[in-house]
Amino acid sequence: MLSHMLDADHAAADGTDGADPRITLDGRSLRVVDVVRLADRLSRPAAPDPTALALAERAWETADRLAATGRVYGRSTGVGANRTEDVGPADSDHGLRLLRSHAGAIGAPLPGREVRAMMAVRANQLLAGGAGLRPAVVTALVEGLDSGAHPVINEYGAVGTGDLAALAQTGLALVGEHPWDLTEAAPGRRAPDPITLDSNDALALISSNALTLGQSALALAELRRLLSASLAVAALSLIAVGGSYEAYAEPVHASRPHPGSVAAAARMRALLGAPPRPTPPLGRIQDPYGFRCLPQIHGPALDATDALERVLTVEFNAAAENPLISSTDEAAYHHGNFYAAHTALALDHFRLAVLQTARLSTARLAALSEPDFTRLRPFLGDPAPASSGVMILEYAAGAALGEMRAVSHPASLGHAVLSRGVEEQASFASLGARQTLRVADHYRLVLGCELVAAVRALRQRGLEPDPELPAGVAFALASEVLDPRMEDRPLTEDVAVAARLLDRLAGLEGRGYEGQEDVMSTDHGLSGGQMTPVGEDVAVASAGVAGAPTGSGVSTSARLQALFEGHRLTPTQRRIAHCMVRRAADAPFLSSVELAELAGVSQPSVTRFAVALGFDGYPALRKHLRDVAPAEPEADEGSYNEYQQAVQSEIDNLRHLAALLADPAPVVRAGRLLAASRPLPVLGLRAASAQARGFSYFASKVHPDVRLLDEGGTMLDDRVDAAKRAGATALLCFALPRHPREVVEGLEYAREAGLTVVTVADSAFAPVARHSDLLLPAAVGTGLAFDTACAPMLLGRVLLEAMCDALPDAQARLEEFDAKAAERGLFVE
Repeated sequence: MLSHMLDADHAAADGTDGADPRITLDGRSLRVVDVVRLADRLSRPAAPDPTALALAERAWETADRLAATGRVYGRSTGVGANRTEDVGPADSDHGLRLLRSHAGAIGAPLPGREVRAMMAVRANQLLAGGAGLRPAVVTALVEGLDSGAHPVINEYGAVGTGDLAALAQTGLALVGEHPWDLTEAAPGRRAPDPITLDSNDALALISSNALTLGQSALALAELRRLLSASLAVAALSLIAVGGSYEAYAEPVHASRPHPGSVAAAARMRALLGAPPRPTPPLGRIQDPYGFRCLPQIHGPALDATDALERVLTVEFNAAAENPLISSTDEAAYHHGNFYAAHTALALDHFRLAVLQTARLSTARLAALSEPDFTRLRPFLGDPAPASSGVMILEYAAGAALGEMRAVSHPASLGHAVLSRGVEEQASFASLGARQTLRVADHYRLVLGCELVAAVRALRQRGLEPDPELPAGVAFALASEVLDPRMEDRPLTEDVAVAARLLDRLAGLEGRGYEGQEDVMSTDHGLSGGQMTPVGEDVAVASAGVAGAPTGSGVSTSARLQALFEGHRLTPTQRRIAHCMVRRAADAPFLSSVELAELAGVSQPSVTRFAVALGFDGYPALRKHLRDVAPAEPEADEGSYNEYQQAVQSEIDNLRHLAALLADPAPVVRAGRLLAASRPLPVLGLRAASAQARGFSYFASKVHPDVRLLDEGGTMLDDRVDAAKRAGATALLCFALPRHPREVVEGLEYAREAGLTVVTVADSAFAPVARHSDLLLPAAVGTGLAFDTACAPMLLGRVLLEAMCDALPDAQARLEEFDAKAAERGLFVE
């Protein structure tokens, strides 16, 4: 196992955190995260594992004996096409000549972190015990890592059959013939003292793909963070366009259980606080691919991430040098383990998979620019005529995506015949590693563009994701740093800020909630809420007023509604309350898991709901419900048949409505709003259409312009627009279960158009509540196969009365109608 130990003295000397564990290289258990931490100097190496160092020493001694008594490639022979030329024991500078000739890397010097990653990988590989290299090389490499110094390594010099040039430069640095870069070294530290290498050491040192592997580890770590952050960005975009959670439902991905897709869907549910089985969407039947196909496109990238990590972990801990020196067999095995096909193909696969997710990000960016999805101005522009908003971000993201596409071209398609035809194939894994590093730079910019647009859309729509959810945390972090100005202006700095922020968004989907497990390994721990409109302040008529009946004549649902009203609840909490009111008889006896399932939320959301009501937890709320809302006496229920019970339930609902009307102020206010609107649109779809039609029929006798809205879809939006253009200031909506999504969308559209929405609904916690300015609740009966709506109908008539009171000519209009009806003989009595 990879061991960890502390070295407080050295930590204090170079200013690193003394509490951070050191990493001990042992040739068996180096991981990607260890390479990255060593490269970024977040951890420092301890002394090499003694057992592994002893194994390396035995291999060195074995190699020395074998080279002295027989032909061993690169030790007693030349290399490449020179393999047929023998090197005698007297040719002591053969090793140095090999290093000097191969240290011809070209191009710009590599960043220090890439070189340190190479050093960590190479030192660990040598400890696997198959190189036959003197142990002093391992010690010197570890010393360089510890000090922060690194050899100057140029970029180009390999084709995926060994990083020969980079490692030859490293070898020359170790013997003192090549410069070290000390710019990142700890204060007072210097490069390792020069060591001696002989003819047995040179090829053993350079026969490795350590630079390729180190760069691959760094690229993998960064892209893994960006893939994680991309889910948080996608979640914000989904909220901004009012998208559906159905595409992430657990049954969908259990039916085709690719691990990556299952994980991607679970992470999206965690970010959004969606339950495993989300309720049917209130918006579009099917979202664009950028949202709907996210698990199927992001999932392969997660699978490719895991596949690449498996390959790298094997390579980090492999004795892949040619020849393999076996001290057990006292033999040198010549082979082709230096050929990096596994690494090259895994890198190519990884880049192509990440590219697909980047294309999806640009698709979501396009959706955010489209009014049909956001109900905002094109390109999220400000009110100025022809405002361009984020238009240019599509071009910028497209350009970055184009660069990303270019460097995602499979490196393994390359071909080379080298060294006089002896080496007739090349994997080009080294090119693949460099390409993968560059992919990360472009991907970061693409996601930055989407994040800027998503936050802008949320701000314009006045939506703030629940701050308890990971998506809410992401929005809060972005809101802290992104410029809130909406006028047309350069967005270069906005994207730069967003791109830098992405690392902080990584891993948010793995947060546990309410003591639940980490969702990175399980789909539990999902928080419930979705989003809370900023500044939402829906007025709701309350039963908690003087004169409200509280005795046995008040129904269980009335008692429940009275308990919930007056609390500022999130949309998910209102959903729970609505479910309990609808199932009032069962509510006091439901477990939190059962209630969560019925309401379509997570169990932790039920717990938070109870706390929001002032209870210590759900058990305390349930006990309270059993005390204040007990089941109706069995004797009373037994005396009625099912039809009588349904009537009795409606009588209870009417009693509760009477309690609400003890305070007439909300109805009076609603009557004035409706009377002042010219025209007055009245909305009612499906089950509520009869209520809306009945209200409109009578209202038209006293109001000069009543417009019944009984069609959904785009026709509804058109008629709302027409009413607004004609001068409407308010809209009356009747909303009854099951609440059509067209009604919810229509109310949202009406409010965005500037209309004041008055809603008659079955409870103050119905889905329409968040899109209403004034909500008047009237419960429906649920005792028969189809709901009964006596209370909503009566409340509609009460509203008519209040509207008549607010219309000065209402009486005259009624008298005029009666006179004309009599003249025409409309009625028989």
